[in-house]
This record gives sequence, C-alpha cells and structure tokens, in this order.
Amino acid sequence: MVKPSVRRTIITQKSKQHSIGKGRICNLLNWSRSSFYYKSIIDDSSIIKKYEELVEKLPNRGFEEYYYRTRREGYTWGWNRMLRVYREQGLVKRPKKRKRIPEELRKPLQQPVTVNEVWSMDFMSDTLSDGRPFRVLNVIDDNNRECLLSVGSVSFPSQRVTRHLAELVEYYGKPKYIRTDNGPEYTSKEYRQWCASNGITNIYSKPGRPM
Repeated sequence: MVKPSVRRTIITQKSKQHSIGKGRICNLLNWSRSSFYYKSIIDDSSIIKKYEELVEKLPNRGFEEYYYRTRREGYTWGWNRMLRVYREQGLVKRPKKRKRIPEELRKPLQQPVTVNEVWSMDFMSDTLSDGRPFRVLNVIDDNNRECLLSVGSVSFPSQRVTRHLAELVEYYGKPKYIRTDNGPEYTSKEYRQWCASNGITNIYSKPGRPM
C-alpha cells in the first residue's frame, strides 16, 4: 500500500511534468482531492524529542524498550503512534545475526566421573507485569546435579556472569569445563577472556539438543 506522502509526491511531480492540474491527476488515480490537500495537525515533536533522549541514553535498545520506559515515566502516547514516529525517524535496527560456534567446540553430553569437572550454565526467562524481562542464571555440577547458583535479575551482562562465576570458583574451586549455549553472554570477549585467564575450557552444547 502506497503511503499518502508518497502519493502526494507522485501527483506533484506528474503535475509539473505534464502541466496538468493536481485535481485532474487525483481523479485519474481515483484519489480524493481532500486527501491530497490534507495536512496533519498532529504534533509529534514531543515524541521525537523523547526518542532523541532515549537514543542518546540507550542507543542499542529497541522500540519495545523505549515504549515501556516512556509508559513507566508517565507518558500516555499510544503504541501505534509511537511506532509510526519510531519508523519515520529511521530508528528500526536490523536484528543481529547470532555467531556460529565451530563444531570442534561443541562436545557431546557425558556424565563426568568427579565433581568440579564440568559445570553447565543457562538462563530461565520470564516477564514481569510491567513488561520488563526477568532472567534467572542457573549453574549446576554435571556430576551430582547439584545447583551451585540460582540468581535472578532484570539484566545479566557478561561482566555480571563472570562475577558470579568468580564467586563460585572461590567457594567450590575451578571446574575443568563450563558448558553453555552460544548466547551473547557466553560468546562475549569478557567471558572468553575470564575462562582463559582461569584455565577453564568453555564448551558449547550441540544445536537443538539442550538436554
């Protein structure tokens, strides 16, 4: 479907090109003259200004994060209106492609014969009543299935993950391996550097086989 702004541009160009009245071109295109001459009285300047503040403060967040944040701050702009302005400002970002893990780093699941040989780590996710995501980081020992850590937060950057792992290492000692999926927290530079500096090999589960 062609947007009204695009139609107006086409009609204006054809009118100048062929020296034909805009009203006649509207009739040929089966588009009303009132629609052509209509000018929106909606003022989106306040939304645009708010987006500029959010983009400067949180440049890597998407529309939903911006929307729920403005709602929590007391603004009552509707979803569709904010989404329209979001798109018009060119703020839509392409989704990031997930990094593919080399096959040699993926190991089949085998039960270790001793404790502190292999730890497995993963997240459980849910959503709070206000729309914010909530995650729980779980770490278990693959030998005896003991839960070494289960802690929740609304945000888990890689620095926080490595901080919790450092506390576990101080209490339980170092494992030989830590098994994870290929989520961004586990493929980040900080996490890989932490494993290397502690002499821990990070291994990844095979795709489609989380069990």
